[in-house]
Amino acid sequence: RRMLISHPEVLSGRFEAIDNLDSLNEVFRTATREGIDLYSIPFWNLKIKELTSSIHEDEKARELWLGQADYMISAAQMIEGFDWKPLFESISSMQNYNNYLRSAYLTTSKKFADTSPDELKEYVEDNVFYSKERKLAYPVRANLYKLYIEKGFLTKKTARKIRSDGSEDSSVGGVKALVKNLDLYTNSDELLLQFTDSKYERVICELAENLPDYLLASIMGTPFFYAKRMIERRLESIEENRRAAENG
Repeated sequence: RRMLISHPEVLSGRFEAIDNLDSLNEVFRTATREGIDLYSIPFWNLKIKELTSSIHEDEKARELWLGQADYMISAAQMIEGFDWKPLFESISSMQNYNNYLRSAYLTTSKKFADTSPDELKEYVEDNVFYSKERKLAYPVRANLYKLYIEKGFLTKKTARKIRSDGSEDSSVGGVKALVKNLDLYTNSDELLLQFTDSKYERVICELAENLPDYLLASIMGTPFFYAKRMIERRLESIEENRRAAENG
């Protein structure tokens, strides 16, 4: 396989023999495993451009979303400056109301966010925060919240919208992303405080575990048992550390 991939001239006039989903998936898996740069080989360079030129079209996008054509993602990642937006939108049309997140959706949404952050911001605000249409599936919202927060776009207003999301999973996904990306925000304390009156126990537990010590008082009135226990343990630990510091 390595020889065939590295010396594609043997395929001259017979490319159709491997021009199918299973064979192309294997070609790209083998190239990754063996460290072969397909894009630097003229034959494969041309094929990669051909394969990705219509990747966003319905039939191909569906094959990719279903996990049948992973090679398309590998091929697209080899192209510098590849425009991920059309593919993301095609994959999203199949994913948006499906509760099972496909790996192709996660990859394309991350690539879209990384290469076109401002367009990602606009997409999330139009389709989630300020949309009057049918709500996207809760795992999709959670993923979009994560990407939005990772790019530094969260505001007090959008934080409150995540806090008020109708799904606990989506809201938890948002607060977890914020906790992991606090260094992106100069007003991180203010953003964290938008979640302290959440109706979801898992959100409050996430805060109980991760809030800075000086913000713990903001959730001490919580009615949730496990969150209370976590706060108590945090306070005990703070007191122990204080005593240890005093005793040198």
